[in-house]
Parts: sequence; C-alpha cells; structure tokens
Amino acid sequence: MLALRPNCEYCDRDLPPDSPDARICSYECTFCADCVETVLFDVCPNCGGGFVPRPIRPSTERRPGVSLARQPASDERVRLKYGRSEVAAFVRAVRDIPPQAGSASRRAPAISPTGRDESSRAARAAAE
Repeated sequence: MLALRPNCEYCDRDLPPDSPDARICSYECTFCADCVETVLFDVCPNCGGGFVPRPIRPSTERRPGVSLARQPASDERVRLKYGRSEVAAFVRAVRDIPPQAGSASRRAPAISPTGRDESSRAARAAAE
C-alpha cells in the first residue's frame, strides 16, 4: 500500500493525500509536478526512473476497511538526500535516456565529493 508521503522531497511543498500535483516513481519517491517538470525533467534523483501521477486514495469507505480514514496517509516528511548540484548533474546525465532502457544505460554518473562528474575517470580506470 502506498504511504502517500506528505511533501515534495525536493522543495518540501505540502502534498496532501488528495493532491493532483503529487508525482511518484516506482519506489514511491514523492515530488510535486512543478519540480518533476522544471527541475528533474521526469528523472527521479534517487533511482533514475520516471514519474507517474500519484493515485488518490478514496476518502469514502466504498469497501469495508478500505479508505483514507482506515489507512491514513503518512505524516513523515522525506527530504532528498542529495545536494541540488549533485541532482542537477545526475539529471543532466540521464534525462535523455528513457526509463525503460537497460539499467546500465541509465546508471548514475560517478560524482566526486566536490560535485564533479568522475564517470569518464572511472571508465578509464576500469579499462586499464
């Protein structure tokens, strides 16, 4: 069952359970539609997958025990664990690769602690 997280992990905007602006990836990372469209370009900064609109759980109990009242949304706010520059580098590296492409093609670039893309250095080292 989806947790229905209460906020955008990027900008911390409130996303109530009935918000049509909530977007989730297959791991239920939660972001607002504005961040997905203008900052993340449909790339989850945590897993590299794409996003879909988050379903809205019915507030009315149409079947016994199944409703927002019986299974409430999470109140635990989640924040992105990566810095904005690291997210931007990751998104730039994978945004033109469809999520359904092979996992190796949408792999995160190696980012150094200084925020520089080290993927070419890592590739050269692996080839040696």
